[in-house]
Amino acid sequence: MHLGDLILITPFLQVLRRHAGGSDITLVVDEKVADVVRYNPNIDHLITIDKKGRDNSVRALWH
Repeated sequence: MHLGDLILITPFLQVLRRHAGGSDITLVVDEKVADVVRYNPNIDHLITIDKKGRDNSVRALWH
């Protein structure tokens, strides 16, 4: 997820929290942009990954 993507999903996270208040919301982001959402009250868990020099596909998260 890129910086622009994080900024654009911020309103979505607010709506998601409002409609799914009992759910845990986890976001997976590149560690380079994690500070943009680290203290967002609408995110329960933040997983950071280092995409530099690695396979950037979602499948790579399970290897």
